[in-house]
Amino acid sequence: MKIVQLSDTHISHLGGATTENLKQFVDLINKINPTFVVHSGDVAILDPDNGADREAARELLAGIQAPCVFCPATTTSANDPTTPGQISP
Repeated sequence: MKIVQLSDTHISHLGGATTENLKQFVDLINKINPTFVVHSGDVAILDPDNGADREAARELLAGIQAPCVFCPATTTSANDPTTPGQISP
């Protein structure tokens, strides 16, 4: 069993370094081919209720081919449909 854990991706719909880093990390995760992935929070950059930021994160994280589990953290909203819960590849 292989598990990949990531956190604090701080994605913004405006792009930037965090977006570019996550794109590269998604490619690496897929090469590792884990059994599942755990994102332990802080998915969006500042405002967890910003729909554009959540959608940008959802689009990037959907590139992960393994099942993903999301756990809320300080900048994660209970209204975010990606947390807590799962998305499938």
